[in-house]
Amino acid sequence: MKISTKTRYGTRFLLHLALHGGLAPVPLSEIAKEQEISWKYLWNIASVLKSVGIVKTTVGAGGGFILAVPPSRITLHDVFAAFDGKVNLVHCVHNAAACKRSPGCAARDAWRAINAGMEKSMKAVTIADIMREHKLKTRKAKNTPR
Repeated sequence: MKISTKTRYGTRFLLHLALHGGLAPVPLSEIAKEQEISWKYLWNIASVLKSVGIVKTTVGAGGGFILAVPPSRITLHDVFAAFDGKVNLVHCVHNAAACKRSPGCAARDAWRAINAGMEKSMKAVTIADIMREHKLKTRKAKNTPR
């Protein structure tokens, strides 16, 4: 399984909004420039996150994007699900009918357990967690002599 670019960029987009504290909407052009993501691609990502209720927009002068949900309530699983759907390591994990061997397959049981562990891990990490880590890394980088 590979995490899609949309999920990775969506996470960066949400982190950017969280770091701006939700005080005012952030223009998409500013986020695109700072995150080095094309405006058009980021617009598609932002649109998906808006459609699932994670971000909201304001229009007009001073408009842009803002989190609709606190960063502590947005998990990596939420972001992944918005772009990639269910965590699904192999086809039979969620659909036993995908393979005639499923009923007696010990490997399927192992894949299901690994899949469940991955989902649990993704649900345990929030945008707030990533934001804290970002701030720590930024602080360390500023204090490191060059």
